[in-house]
Amino acid sequence: MGHRVGRHNPVKLKPNTFADKQRRLAAVIALLLAVGCAALVGLSLAGYGVGVPEPYKMTIAMVGNGLIAFLCHRNVHGAAQLLPWWCAIFVPLTIVEPGITHTIDSAFIVVMLIAFGLSGPKTLIVLGFAPLAVLIMRHPHPTKSPYFESSLWLVTAVCISILVALQRTFFAAQRTALLTEQLTAAIAAASDDIVVMREPAAQGDAIVRFVSASAERLLGYPTAKLIDRAVAVAPLLHPDDFSEFVRLEHALINDLEKSARAELRFRHRTGHWRWFEVRSVRHRDAHNTLFLVSALRDINDEREMREQQACEMEYQAQHDALTALPNRWRLTRDLADSGTDSAVLFCDVDSFKHVNDSLGHDVGDELLCAVANRLRPLTTPTCRLYRFGGDEFVFVLRNQQANADTASALAQAILATTRDHLTIGANRVVLTMSVGIAVAEAGENADDLVRNADLAMYAAKTSGKNQFHVFDSEMKQQVQRRHVVEQALRGALAANEMRLVYQPKISITPERCVGFEALLRWQSRDLGEVSPAEFIPIAEETGLIIDLGHFALRTACMEMAQQNVDDAVSVSVNVSIGQLADPARLLSSVYEGLQASGLAPSLVELEITESLFMKRPEAIVATLQSLRKLGVRIAVDDFGTGYSSLAYLSRFPIDGLKIDRTFVKQMNRDHASRAIIAAILALSRELQLRTIAEGVESRQEIDVLASLGCDEAQGFVIARPMPLHDALQFARTYCPVADNADVSSGPTPAVSESFVS
Repeated sequence: MGHRVGRHNPVKLKPNTFADKQRRLAAVIALLLAVGCAALVGLSLAGYGVGVPEPYKMTIAMVGNGLIAFLCHRNVHGAAQLLPWWCAIFVPLTIVEPGITHTIDSAFIVVMLIAFGLSGPKTLIVLGFAPLAVLIMRHPHPTKSPYFESSLWLVTAVCISILVALQRTFFAAQRTALLTEQLTAAIAAASDDIVVMREPAAQGDAIVRFVSASAERLLGYPTAKLIDRAVAVAPLLHPDDFSEFVRLEHALINDLEKSARAELRFRHRTGHWRWFEVRSVRHRDAHNTLFLVSALRDINDEREMREQQACEMEYQAQHDALTALPNRWRLTRDLADSGTDSAVLFCDVDSFKHVNDSLGHDVGDELLCAVANRLRPLTTPTCRLYRFGGDEFVFVLRNQQANADTASALAQAILATTRDHLTIGANRVVLTMSVGIAVAEAGENADDLVRNADLAMYAAKTSGKNQFHVFDSEMKQQVQRRHVVEQALRGALAANEMRLVYQPKISITPERCVGFEALLRWQSRDLGEVSPAEFIPIAEETGLIIDLGHFALRTACMEMAQQNVDDAVSVSVNVSIGQLADPARLLSSVYEGLQASGLAPSLVELEITESLFMKRPEAIVATLQSLRKLGVRIAVDDFGTGYSSLAYLSRFPIDGLKIDRTFVKQMNRDHASRAIIAAILALSRELQLRTIAEGVESRQEIDVLASLGCDEAQGFVIARPMPLHDALQFARTYCPVADNADVSSGPTPAVSESFVS
């Protein structure tokens, strides 16, 4: 097929200067002249030498030309320029005077042609007239020499002028071309890139016209003459890269692209592969021959660095920076690869937030690292540990280990790691963990499995922490039910499935109806009556509570505006944390409700759970002050259950307190609860705040509250939540509660929790 790169190695061109070409030309001419002189000597000795110069002269000429040819062959400096001088002087000496024959004319032409190819313009002029001068001087009477004629000198001058002009043009072009070639070769030799110029052939082969010397240094191939030979590229390229090389060659050859770039692997002489960035362009010479010129830049170290950086980035993307454990992203990917042969243990450090808040985040970080170090020894080839985020860790069991029994045993081992205290600097920390277990079932994806384990973990926390729970069918039903409720809840308002019911509030002395608490109820077409205890937490988690709160505010204002002005009572509407987080929307909802209904602002009361006052208190103060400017009242719901119940009473613009039902329920059986209620009522009187006891369930409780000075009461013993029509009728016809009132009589009431509780 041609010369293979695998057997013969790329070469660089030898230096090829203008002087080298002149030297080679002089050697050839001198050798030819020597052979011609030898032939003339032979003819003369054989008796055919009529009109031929004497043998001894031809012998001298032969020896001289042979010597010059030898000197040129040995690259002696100036040997090439010696030949035209030798001819210009010796040729006239061999001519026999006085006859002028065609031999003499041919000798003159030979001298000028030799001078034309081997000397410069000035030398050419001198050497053109030198034979004439020598011939004139040889004549016995120089002034009578036939070479003295002016016409001959004129013809000689014209010929020399023409030759000088041609020489300037021809040699200038040749020198420029040689200089360009020389510079190109020098640049290629000095470059760190391998430069290759080739004529493309079939199947990715090429006829190499030029390859730089750097090929030997970068690929290890010794330089050898491969110029003008076919080279097979396939053995030199990595098999995985050959198709890409052929594609780029095809694009360049067919002028589909002006240039091409690729990163390819080439075989080093020792057998290993090195990466090169190959940039190729197409080129056509003066004869319209297509060449492909490529520069190969060695990027082997660069590629190794890039691959190392890519590995590091991939590691960082898949591992937690703090604990060096695989992270949540890696967990999801591994679970997706494992399919149903997996079991997940979701671990959460109990009370970690308290450590972070009390000792600082630095201690918290050290604590997480210590927990990770204690959990890490529990891993096996089929059990891997991940940091899910925050204080949450996840174990994944695979293959035969992915069952409830093995997971339960592992959970016991996890809980055992927290029995001993942890020492973080000067701090001694005792922590426990709650663990949830979920085993993959058919049809479950990675997210489902982790969510199930998370739900089981929360069940363990709810049950008292420092224990584990296994996700079971009941939990699964709860998850499915929650999903169904959430989906139905998203369209409940648009389907007009939401309504309000009203639970009356009475003043204790005198006993009369003074207002209602508006409570949200949901009658789903698909699910039937859904308890607020079920859908309100879902609404809060999904953010739907904001739209529900807006609906409750507007609807309560519109419905309560149907009262007679003379008998009008107030209405209380609960405000959620989601609404407080968007004060502009809350203010807009209240304002729109009042404007649309025409209800007096003083008849609207907003109930805010006490725990919400502890979150961003300064922002909540500003929001409440803006609400008070609209004329509505503010009440604190579930008072007594917060962490600092009495500290904020003087700071917040509030009008009333609702005593939590847990104190009211224990009031007649627990002296402490009764004392707390008495203290709350005493403080409220000092601060001129109205008090409402919620969850009242007996006449006796009403009497005790009256004796303690409570202003209002609300509970099943008074009335259950009811529709608007019944509520307005109740307000007009209310009678004091009888001593034998039974809260269990009558129809089963709807859950009376507020719609944001």
